Amino acid sequence: ADDAKWAIAVEPTEVAKVSDKTLTGGKVGKATVKCSLADVPDAASPGAQIEVVIGKPAKTIAKLAPTSITAGEVGASVTCALVDGGGNEIATDPGKFTIETSADLNLSGGTLSGTKAGKYDVKCVMADGPTAEAAQLEVKPGAPTDVGTITVTRGRRSPG
Repeated sequence: ADDAKWAIAVEPTEVAKVSDKTLTGGKVGKATVKCSLADVPDAASPGAQIEVVIGKPAKTIAKLAPTSITAGEVGASVTCALVDGGGNEIATDPGKFTIETSADLNLSGGTLSGTKAGKYDVKCVMADGPTAEAAQLEVKPGAPTDVGTITVTRGRRSPG
């Protein structure tokens, strides 16, 4: 049969992606792969079972909760993860990560806070580890803390 008439399907789809006649692992788990032949209703295969397991470390990611905080108030918690190419977390000792971010943020016990409004990248880095993918923390302006008094007097303006 002509190769172009064959179709390959994976269920559940998040376990593996099909491209041409190649399967690429995605999320860890088991799936059924079925082949069928176009225009031949009884040509579907009963299917084969595959299992996707954790792959090699691909990157570290920083997770923030929440991703937006108010300046001077409660901060955001940071958790770090090492993931493979399919986004599957690889069990890792949390002590192997170093959190890198702006000097404008304060890090205390896994919580970031700040007093200067802005958007800041947060990375979880491992010595000799893979690429670190940044998360972004937004620090929104807080309420004014000191509202002074301004005195305005009417007067003439000198030519100048």
